[in-house]
Amino acid sequence: MSMPAMPAMPAAATTKHVVCITSADSMPGFFAARACLASRDWAKVICQVMDDQDERAKMLASEGAHVVKMALDNVDEIKKCLLCNVDAMVMVPPPDMHAVMMVKCVMDAIELMKMPVMMPEPMPMDDMMMMMRGEAKMRALVMMSCVLAGFHAEKPMPMPAETEMAARESMQAAAGMTKMPNMMHLWEEMEKMVRARCKQATICRLDMPMQSMFALSDVMQNRGMMPLNFGDGECALVNLKDACCGMAMLACEMCAMMPGDGNGKMPATMPLTMMQMHHGQLYTFTGMQLITAPKLAQAASMALDAPMPYRAVDDHEMRRILDASSGMTTFEIDMFMACARMIRMGKMGMRSPDLERLIKRAPMTVEKFFAENKNMFKPRGGRVICAALLDHF
Repeated sequence: MSMPAMPAMPAAATTKHVVCITSADSMPGFFAARACLASRDWAKVICQVMDDQDERAKMLASEGAHVVKMALDNVDEIKKCLLCNVDAMVMVPPPDMHAVMMVKCVMDAIELMKMPVMMPEPMPMDDMMMMMRGEAKMRALVMMSCVLAGFHAEKPMPMPAETEMAARESMQAAAGMTKMPNMMHLWEEMEKMVRARCKQATICRLDMPMQSMFALSDVMQNRGMMPLNFGDGECALVNLKDACCGMAMLACEMCAMMPGDGNGKMPATMPLTMMQMHHGQLYTFTGMQLITAPKLAQAASMALDAPMPYRAVDDHEMRRILDASSGMTTFEIDMFMACARMIRMGKMGMRSPDLERLIKRAPMTVEKFFAENKNMFKPRGGRVICAALLDHF
């Protein structure tokens, strides 16, 4: 699958801040890294990847990122390779069934290094300056959270028993995996861990990304239809470019708000309210269009200038389609299925102004997303033959 078009990278940074992005070779991590590279707020962008030969890792390296190949399972290695002299971290949990354990290792490393961001409250200026003389100077921790966006500014409620059972059964369908945690509970556990251990961490809950539609690229091009298991539910799809731009801005503003802006300027006083403006907050990033699956297909048809009929499918068929043609891992497919389930339950039918207020512009619409990625979705030949509508996978 070809990579989406990206803007040119700026030549110089306006600060001496260093940011670290975890799981930069995953789809959301890649966009988070690109957002940091595209801004002029960071002198150095460190990207942790599992595979430095991945196409996304290679692109990040070619654009100036410092790519570090390592697993997030060794506290000492994390301290040595990722956290030294880092001012901020954008934590993108790895797309792995052991993500909770890996996030715990990262938090252990941050805690052992006694980073300023781990302090329960902003520190006096003299203490902060002493801490920042060494390598432990992280002042911002921004975590990306998925699936839980439907529980806007509140704790997620338990899923109905029958829905939870269906979720567990669908997640156990992957060969060789007899037991996998419910995806919603997995993300909830990671959120709770980060919030409990780092009071100043900022958590950004994302609605279902528009880039999830790339999973249907092959079907839309070759079959000329959009199969989805969203039922009658609504969602406000968010573009990862917008969401990650917001996260990069949050991390930079949090660095600047804490004493020491990376340029050697230490203000004599700083209002407590300013220092705590973003620290410890929970934001929900959504698009501003509430849309159903049929309307999503209609928007794609208009943007692609080609018929793109919607086809309602159940979870079993949706998983079979994704397994066959999406190129996603089992974990990524489970994420897609979890988001679809939340949409059907009506949990995603809301819009949050958090992202628009932060980036100071309207988030991208689904029409513009499909138009920008026309070569990824438009049916080959530009027309849909009638036989395709009757064909089955």
